[in-house]
Amino acid sequence: MKILLVDDEKQLCNALEKFLIELDIEIIDKANNGIDALSLMNNNTYDLVISDIKMPVMNGIELVKNIKKMNKSVHVILISGQSEVIESINALELGVYDFLIKPIDTDKLTRIIQTIKLQKYKIAPGNNKIDIFDDYNDLSGIIIASPQMQLISKKIEKLRDFPEIPILIEGKTGVGKEVIAQMLHYDKNTPFIGINCSALPKDIFESELFGYEKGAFTGGDPKGKDGKISASSGGILFLDEITEIPLDTQAKLLRVIQEKEYYKVGGTQKHTIKSRIICATNRYIPLLIKKGLFREDLYYRLNVCKLTIPPLKNRPWDIAPLVLKFMQEFNETSPSEITSISPDALLLLQNYSWPGNIRELKNTIIKAMLFNEKNILEPSDFKFLQKSAKQRFLTLTDETEIHIDSPINLNALNKKIIDATLKKFKGNKTKTAEFLGLNRIQMYYRYKNCTED
Repeated sequence: MKILLVDDEKQLCNALEKFLIELDIEIIDKANNGIDALSLMNNNTYDLVISDIKMPVMNGIELVKNIKKMNKSVHVILISGQSEVIESINALELGVYDFLIKPIDTDKLTRIIQTIKLQKYKIAPGNNKIDIFDDYNDLSGIIIASPQMQLISKKIEKLRDFPEIPILIEGKTGVGKEVIAQMLHYDKNTPFIGINCSALPKDIFESELFGYEKGAFTGGDPKGKDGKISASSGGILFLDEITEIPLDTQAKLLRVIQEKEYYKVGGTQKHTIKSRIICATNRYIPLLIKKGLFREDLYYRLNVCKLTIPPLKNRPWDIAPLVLKFMQEFNETSPSEITSISPDALLLLQNYSWPGNIRELKNTIIKAMLFNEKNILEPSDFKFLQKSAKQRFLTLTDETEIHIDSPINLNALNKKIIDATLKKFKGNKTKTAEFLGLNRIQMYYRYKNCTED
């Protein structure tokens, strides 16, 4: 995606560029005024132009008029102050895609860019709905629309070339840890053997993992049996819920990882492992180590390469394509005619916290489609989510008491808070913004407003 930023305020332009880079935008160009912007557009093609409305030489309104003469398909977002809101609204008639009021709502900007990206990849939002296209087959695998998942995808590409390195995948229940493990399984002609370590009784865990020799124990196969390690030879052995493995078995697993060898239960013959080992957990292992429930040496061996999958609430970019993926899957197995979702419904889903992550989102879409009587999903199909989605943004309740004994200058107070935090982090603006629950753009505006008072 190619974006052109147009603003005479260099500091704001640079902050906006940094934010877009974090969203993994491929190409970002900058211009200080409308004339320079038009010059760049003569030689380049952009998907989106983000411009301030108030600039010298040529203001944002005039720039929009010229852009639309050159290329009507280019999306334009105008940035305005409170005093230019009416101008911004009127500019919508010129073909402006949307406008942002200072200080910029970066969540809104993220959603706008996400929608434009979806349009580019043939999931095209119309005025009232977002349609599913049959030829959009990129949804068949894991969704990697968000910057976080794109980074993980890049790590996976590199790790595929080093099959001898064990991998630890961390993440809450339902984030898709097994799917990530399957992404590492690039050669589909080799086996992918998974074990849910929490589902196996302790007394048979080792025989399932390592296999056993004949006569190893009563009730077993009289001929003996190969274990999951043997079955995964040449491919991947995926150990889910690794923290549930008994401590004595953890010591044997450490030997498997370090020495690439093991013994069957009841056996004396050494066997070689030829599989990549991938482990997953939804628990914080260092805490388990302190409690004596997990071996520290095994953790350090697994922790050589760790992939941490963020919860769904932290990657809203992935929600829209995931929704469309689940709608497609439902339509393939059911006589459903629901082929679209309204932008308001999608916004509701993006604002919900999803404690059950991808698994909960999938079940929610299935439930909504089962009881929907139209051909489009709307907010009314997700009534059970609406209250929770609203509560996600509440930090103070009606019962919260705030005591004010004397007049307060809020701008002066905000400035003191920002200055103190900047001092705490030795002038590091990124860390300061993160500590205050802001991004750099929001902090820039907050600080600017404080100093202008």
